[in-house]
Amino acid sequence: MEFGVGDVAQISAELARVVEMMMSPGISQPQRLEMYNACERFKESSPLCAQCGLYLAQKLPERSSVVRHFGLQLMEHCVKYRWTQISQSEKIFIKENAMKLLQEGTQPLLQEEAHIKDALSRVVVEMIKREWPQQWPTLLAELSQACTQGESQTELVLLVFLRLVEDVALLQTLESNQRRKDIYQALTTNMAEIFSFFLRLMEQHFSEFQKKSALGQTSEAAAHSKVVQVGFYEKDACI
Repeated sequence: MEFGVGDVAQISAELARVVEMMMSPGISQPQRLEMYNACERFKESSPLCAQCGLYLAQKLPERSSVVRHFGLQLMEHCVKYRWTQISQSEKIFIKENAMKLLQEGTQPLLQEEAHIKDALSRVVVEMIKREWPQQWPTLLAELSQACTQGESQTELVLLVFLRLVEDVALLQTLESNQRRKDIYQALTTNMAEIFSFFLRLMEQHFSEFQKKSALGQTSEAAAHSKVVQVGFYEKDACI
């Protein structure tokens, strides 16, 4: 099985069909393996990897979370393994659209599946590890702005910080020691601002949690509670 030449929408539709079939319990193991290998070949070789990934990652009524997750995996693969080879315009395309997904590309906090949040946060973190602070001086301001959009965006931003701290300071997964030092220094330099940001978010959402609870709005209260929980976990990780 191979994906032929075509436009992004056409190829993405075929990818989505294959991913759905691959996850179906009704196909044989050899068929599943063939489809998996076809998707891996596309991921490794197609020049449309990022564009198709973005297309599949879109939040649409007819698009399953399995397909959206695969789209985010394509985007992450492009960032992790092709970033030094792709053009500056493609880097900007991926960066802008990944941040747009963070701001408006997910379901409400309590409805979105955890693996989608995790995959999207990984895409953003992989870009940060390659671009911040030198090539992305506006990052902190962009993440702060995203938090003003709602609880779902705030949780995603906190997940981004959590994964970044884990990768850079705890797990030290960056292959380049210089990049790890650059990001670690940037985190240290901005730590007062970042901590103030975390505390402000927790105070804001705890206050909203109390208000919604008092009004008996349990689902809204639960969303604010989740943000506070992630915020506390993130603060502890930074310490």
